[in-house]
Amino acid sequence: MPHDDWVRFEALLWWTKGGHIPALLTTSPDGTPQAQAGVLGQPGTTVLLGNQQLNTDLRAGGRISFGTWLDPDDNLGVEFSYLGLGQSVDRFNMSSSGSPILARPFFNVETGSEDSHLIAYPNLSHGSFSATSTSDFQVAEFLVRKAIARAPGYRIELLAGYRFQQLVEDLNLGDTSTMAASTIQISDQFHACNDFNGGVLGMATEWHRERWSLETNLKLALGDTHSQIDIEGSTSTGGATYPGGLLALPSNIGVHTADQFSIVPELGATFGYDLTCHLRAIIGYTLIYWSGVSRPGDQIDLDVSPSQFPPTTQTGAKPSFTQQTSDFWAQGINLGLDYRF
Repeated sequence: MPHDDWVRFEALLWWTKGGHIPALLTTSPDGTPQAQAGVLGQPGTTVLLGNQQLNTDLRAGGRISFGTWLDPDDNLGVEFSYLGLGQSVDRFNMSSSGSPILARPFFNVETGSEDSHLIAYPNLSHGSFSATSTSDFQVAEFLVRKAIARAPGYRIELLAGYRFQQLVEDLNLGDTSTMAASTIQISDQFHACNDFNGGVLGMATEWHRERWSLETNLKLALGDTHSQIDIEGSTSTGGATYPGGLLALPSNIGVHTADQFSIVPELGATFGYDLTCHLRAIIGYTLIYWSGVSRPGDQIDLDVSPSQFPPTTQTGAKPSFTQQTSDFWAQGINLGLDYRF
């Protein structure tokens, strides 16, 4: 049958590797001395949020691919594909009238010891804490496909082309604390955008038996990951707003960019069943790995110089910014239709 062009629609149910966060919110038993409340390493201190990964839930998305053969024998073709996953959002909120104790831990570099910022403490203050983490992932790819072996029951192709993929993540932290007639609102924001551009090489196979088919593909992309990390912080009190929060202070606030060599392998396998001579139902599995990625939580430095806390205009050495990279992977099930015409 003629099949000079093709288009494929796939619904995705995928999991992704979430970003890691350090200890961001702690509590202690009522009766804990104020100086020890919420301080890491003190007896009874419990981490309420942190030392974990965020955005690890199942995510829905879609992928569309379309292409055409450039010669009558279907030996040389081109293909474009786009993949997008729905935004993943994790939220954490907690408030207290003073009990339980709520605190944000940090290491005080000026005293050389663990410390905490109290949000709620019995007979002293009440308040709330919130954290929101978002993650967006997308891939666009252009490939040239060249058949190197073919027979009635199978086909083997070499792949070469260009790949772009992007991971955009945000981590926003905020707390409000009221003591007597004074209210303090603190905000820390960490944003990371990773753009990969690189070349792709790979191989694809297709095997047929009556109406059934099995496709496999193995691709490797090599290129540059450009990371832009934005850190912002603010403190509002007494009707005024000052630059700097708790973990985002003058010493690390700003826009930070870096480039990192990355590898992006992709592995896929797809089973198909021909519904008609042109239409095929498909189900498969895909795994994508990405090295050298900057995640928001990794950029948090818990070493803090309290002399920077607003409303002061002093700048200290900590927290500092040093780009930290890790890896990212996405994997899951693909379900869709392939139409040849």
